Amino acid sequence: MDKRGRGKSVYTMRFSCPWQQVDNIIINWLNANKFSLVEKKNKKYFVKGNILMRRFFFEYSYLNNNGNNVVTITTYCSNGNGPWPIENKQLISIRAGYDYLMSVIGLLGAIYNMSAQYEQQPSVQTDYHRLAGMYYDANWQAEVDKKMGNHALYGMLIGIVGLILIAFGWVLGLAIIIFGMTFCINGLHSDRKYMSYIGFATIGISLIVWVMAVINLFS
Repeated sequence: MDKRGRGKSVYTMRFSCPWQQVDNIIINWLNANKFSLVEKKNKKYFVKGNILMRRFFFEYSYLNNNGNNVVTITTYCSNGNGPWPIENKQLISIRAGYDYLMSVIGLLGAIYNMSAQYEQQPSVQTDYHRLAGMYYDANWQAEVDKKMGNHALYGMLIGIVGLILIAFGWVLGLAIIIFGMTFCINGLHSDRKYMSYIGFATIGISLIVWVMAVINLFS
């Protein structure tokens, strides 16, 4: 990672079961999480998300190291200025980032549990155990939920105030609409969804007024 913390998360899991079983676990996980396959210049990877917000990337490969089968998973998030490791504190402070990290931990856990069926003494020193020990914590969940609830509140307030401020210029109006929509979208992942819905409604009115103002300005 560089000084800003940019980089990729790389996880390795040794397994004793047939590699086809691990491959089935990964493929099913990719499908369940709605990843799309991308092939460019002899390189294959999977991606999900929206280029306007954030996208998650996922790659994996197998290696036989001294008789030990190992799967290496590389994953990261990009919002145009990445890549960012999925354990980045700012990323997991938002619900989408936190949920994705939990999902990856679940994937590593599924691989570990499958492999453990073929071992007499399964190892407890894996990337799965490290991540689970750090992030399977109710405090993390509560912190993320609180922040998303605040985003719903901010989106609603921006939408209401925006109805007034949009009259002060089309550039300011556009900025209000973008910021308001961003907060409202994040707020949908909280228990304050109704605030996001109010924000969407007021921002929608602001958007109509903004479009009419721009048409009048340039006509």
